[in-house]
Amino acid sequence: MTNIKSYELAEKINQILKKIESDPDLKKDFLKDPKKCLANFHVNIPNAEIIVEDHPGYSLYFSIKQKSNTENSPLDIERSDDKTFREYPFSECQNY
Repeated sequence: MTNIKSYELAEKINQILKKIESDPDLKKDFLKDPKKCLANFHVNIPNAEIIVEDHPGYSLYFSIKQKSNTENSPLDIERSDDKTFREYPFSECQNY
């Protein structure tokens, strides 16, 4: 299992995000399918939700949330698909 809180992963993702921010085509691919794009950089994060949002005037919002091993956790029940990045519970995610 990938440790989403490791320094090495944070550094690698930081480098990837810099490349993505400077390449509009890569950014488009990343927003469309973040897991596939990360895999192209040899970063595989199984059993995790990758949350990516683009808000003009700000850096990309990127977060990794470990999927829980329990079904129907309270966070899954409360969360709807239309929430913005400001509403995600940050304590449950590794944010970059």
